[in-house]
Amino acid sequence: MVMQDECTFNCNDGVYYHWVHDEHKLLCKKGHDAWVMEIHVIISYGGDTRWTGDRLLAQVIDKAIPEFEAQFPGCQALFAFDNSQNYLKYATNVLQVSEMNLELGGTNKKAMQDTFVIDPREPNGGYIKSMTLPSRIPKGLRLILIERGLWLNNQSNFCSQCSIPTQSGKETKPNLQCLQGGSCCARALLASQPDFQA
Repeated sequence: MVMQDECTFNCNDGVYYHWVHDEHKLLCKKGHDAWVMEIHVIISYGGDTRWTGDRLLAQVIDKAIPEFEAQFPGCQALFAFDNSQNYLKYATNVLQVSEMNLELGGTNKKAMQDTFVIDPREPNGGYIKSMTLPSRIPKGLRLILIERGLWLNNQSNFCSQCSIPTQSGKETKPNLQCLQGGSCCARALLASQPDFQA
């Protein structure tokens, strides 16, 4: 196992099974049990302290995997990464409403993968839907919601409750609580669909 940064392993973490007599109650210890932290520096950082998912991926592919294969020929590595927002990395074609325009094409022209729309009326439980027109122009939020029968005529792209002002006050960022199951605007409604949550 190859650990990145600090990785903490908790014992007794997960599903518990106990045999207790019917007349007794199970008393469980609160909180985490003993833990072990592993810290080893094998490959030092490149001098820039800003660490991103792209940089992490590049270091794993270009340095860590070749080094592991050289040290342990014929073995397979299991990499463990700590859970940090700094390492957040999506596939280049992932479905993200934050990367979509209300109308066709527009400034965000990132091609997104085709998706499987769940529909119990279909023989296979759903159908594959293209996220682009035949001319490869990305579909906008409006067209996708119309195709799914979810568009409301007075719907806006991104409403005020779905955005939170940043510290600078000059721009806004998505309100994740609104995007999880909201129907107040086009972005929140599409973000609540199962294929966009997968």
